[in-house]
Amino acid sequence: MVLDRPPIKGPEDLKNMSMPDLTKDWRINSALKSAALLKERAGDYYLFGTFLGPFSLAGMLVGLENLLLETIERPEFVHDLMAFSKEALLQHADLCAPHLDAIMYCDPSASGDLISPETTASFLIPCFRELNQETKNMGIDVLNHICGNTTGALDHIAGLEADAFSLDFKVDLVVAREKLSDRMALIGNIEPSLLLTAESSEIEALSREAVTKARQKGFVLSPGCDVPLESPIENVKRLIDVAGE
Repeated sequence: MVLDRPPIKGPEDLKNMSMPDLTKDWRINSALKSAALLKERAGDYYLFGTFLGPFSLAGMLVGLENLLLETIERPEFVHDLMAFSKEALLQHADLCAPHLDAIMYCDPSASGDLISPETTASFLIPCFRELNQETKNMGIDVLNHICGNTTGALDHIAGLEADAFSLDFKVDLVVAREKLSDRMALIGNIEPSLLLTAESSEIEALSREAVTKARQKGFVLSPGCDVPLESPIENVKRLIDVAGE
C-alpha cells in the first residue's frame, strides 16, 4: 500500500489506529528469512539489523513538518505518537531478535540539525531510553544513531542506556569521548561523502586520526552515516584495514 498523505492528523486518528500485524507483511517475513540465513552462516561475525527510530517513525505517521509543529502546539499528542511508535518498533524487534546480535535504531528526523537539545530531551530521550531497555530485555545489544550535529545534546544522549552510539561526522570525537565514553561505546565517524570522493590514502589518514581521537577501548571505526553505494571498494577496505589493526 502506498499512501499519498500521512495517516494521522490528530489525537482522534491516533486513538483509532490499530497496531499492525507484522507477521502478515511480506517484506518483514522476507527480512526475517534473510536474517535467519545470515545468522546461520555468519559464524563469528556480529550481526545487527537497522531499524527506524521512534521520532522518525512518528514523523512518517503525521508528516515531519507537522510533528515539529506539534511539539509546540500539542506536546502531549507527540508523546502519545512516540509511545505508539515505540510499541510498533518493539513488535518488529521481537520478531527479529532471535536472529540478531543487536539492533541499531537510527533516528534521522531527530537530527541535531533539525531539533534543539531541549526538544531532544523532552520528546526523544524518554521514549528512546524505554525502547532501548525493552529491546535489551530480548537478550540482544542496542545501538543508536542520530544524524547531524548532536554535540549540544550529548549530555542527554548519555542517558539513552544504549550499548553504543553512532556519531555523525559533524560531531567531534574528542568531545563525544568526554561526554559518552563512560556510558557507552562509540561508533564513527568518517564523513561518508569522502568514501565516495577521496583517495584511499586520505581515508586511511582520516581513519587513523579517528582512532587517535577516540583513544578508548570500545570504539568502532565506521562511517558517520550510510556509505554511498558507488564508493570505491578500495576506500571501504582501507577503513576496514585500519579498524582491524
